[in-house]
Amino acid sequence: MDFQARMLKGLLLGFFITSFLSGPLVAQEEGDEGLSLVPTEIPLEVHYIDKHLETLDISTVEDILFPYEPLSISLKGQNVSNPYGGGSVNWIAMKAFHDGEWIYFQFAWADNTRDEKVIKHEQHRDAVAILFPLEEFSEDSIFSPRMGDLDKPVNIWHWKADWEEAFKGAGSVNQLEAQYPDAALDEQTERIFQELDRSAGGWGAGNLLSAPSRESSVESLNAAKFGTLTSQEHQDVRGHAVWSRGRWTVVMTRKLSTLHVDDTQMFPGQKSYFSLAVWNGSAGDLDGQKSVSDRWHPLEIETTTN
Repeated sequence: MDFQARMLKGLLLGFFITSFLSGPLVAQEEGDEGLSLVPTEIPLEVHYIDKHLETLDISTVEDILFPYEPLSISLKGQNVSNPYGGGSVNWIAMKAFHDGEWIYFQFAWADNTRDEKVIKHEQHRDAVAILFPLEEFSEDSIFSPRMGDLDKPVNIWHWKADWEEAFKGAGSVNQLEAQYPDAALDEQTERIFQELDRSAGGWGAGNLLSAPSRESSVESLNAAKFGTLTSQEHQDVRGHAVWSRGRWTVVMTRKLSTLHVDDTQMFPGQKSYFSLAVWNGSAGDLDGQKSVSDRWHPLEIETTTN
């Protein structure tokens, strides 16, 4: 199914949600309560560094970006569409660089709890997402920084702490035994574990949320307003993260330009915009319950000739 068809399917499903729930709420939030659609003035500078990374490593990225000051971005609870919530993460710091081919974004924020397991019903993950306009963006055609608009889709890169944990050899299937060490395991239960690839519908359908293994801890998605979030058939964003002493440091990377029409395209010298969302699992954040930046932030990619 091509991008246009998948987005149309999502839009039809989201039409009823946005019409009866989100529409009036967005109007109230962006009108009466004065949510500013005017972007902030201070840009995130994507520095040009002539250094290609063979592997994605947090410490190497930190060393490269050490000389540069971070951009601190304030966050607030999501209050436009159900489910409301978030607000426990007030600030996030960002740095970025590119090597002429790949772009790297570093995110850092305070979080006293490390929420990277979602086996039990009451468990929720830590996560961070960055949202880009899919098409050319100008201040003459400003739209909502939350989830895009019906005629202005966005590309979202969403890092998830439990997906990161899976890369350490403790995938979601294996975590069940670790989470419930005293559970009885009989012949029937053992057979279920052995046949998960056939009995798990989401897994069989290729749903990344159900897959026991993935190529990345970051999911690339598209949206065109609330209720239209759609995972991409291709996944070309990579990520790596470290939690230490009450602080998450996450790096996401992708080639500046790709061959996919549903990817945001970047290039040296470009000026664009982005917005952010952060989830704190121990605070009950899930789906729309998240801390968000309520304005667009400028993004300036340094040329390779400087």
